[in-house]
Amino acid sequence: MTSFLIAIAVFLIAHSLSAIRPLRAALVDALGLRLYLAAYSLLSIGLLAWVIVAALNAPYVELWGQPAWAWHPALTLAGLGVFLAVYGLVRPNPLSVSLNPAAFNVARPGLIAWCRHPVMIGFVLWGLGHLLINGDVVLVILFGAMTLFAAFGMKVVNRRIAGRLGADHVAALLSNIGRARRAKRFWQLFSVWDAVAAAAGIAAVLMLLGGLHLALFGADPLAGA
Repeated sequence: MTSFLIAIAVFLIAHSLSAIRPLRAALVDALGLRLYLAAYSLLSIGLLAWVIVAALNAPYVELWGQPAWAWHPALTLAGLGVFLAVYGLVRPNPLSVSLNPAAFNVARPGLIAWCRHPVMIGFVLWGLGHLLINGDVVLVILFGAMTLFAAFGMKVVNRRIAGRLGADHVAALLSNIGRARRAKRFWQLFSVWDAVAAAAGIAAVLMLLGGLHLALFGADPLAGA
C-alpha cells in the first residue's frame, strides 16, 4: 500500500507542478514547446505505468469485485478509451493534447469536429471501464482519481491553449471547425492523418488484447469476455 500511495502522490504532484504557469513557461523556454510536450507526455505515461504496477501489487480489499455483467461494458469502454487516447496523441490538434506538431487543417478536423479532447476523453472512458471491473479499494482509488483527473484536466488544457494561442484564435478555430462539420459530408472531414491516427489506435487496442496488457499488468482483459 505504501508503494502505491507514493506512486500516486508523485503522479499527482508532477501534474500539479505542470499547472504552475511560471514553471511551465521556464521549461518551455528551455526545451522548446515540442520537446516539452513530448517529454511531459512520456513522463506522464511512465508515472501512470508505475502507479498501475504499484496498485496491482497492493493488498486486495474487495468492494464489489469483478461482476460477470461488467466484463463486456468494461472492455468496450476501456478499448474505446485507448483508441481515442492514441488517436488524439498521433493526430495534429492545436486545441488539445497532441504529440504531432504538423499543421492542422481546419477544413478536415476529423474526430475533433465532435471531440475536442480525444486524449482526455479517452482517459475518462478508460478509467470508467476499469472501475466497472476492478472493485477493490486500491484500484477504485487509482481509476477513480485518473478519471476525475482527466475530466477536470480538460478545463486546464482549455486555459493553457487559450493562453498560448489567444482566446480569439481559439474561438475562430472552433467556429471554423463547426462550420466545416455543418457544410461537409461526414467522410469529407477526414484526412490522411486521421487514417494514420486511427490505425495507431486500433493497433494499440489489438496489442493490448493480444497479450501486451497481460504481460505488462498481469491481467488478461479477455478473461471474462
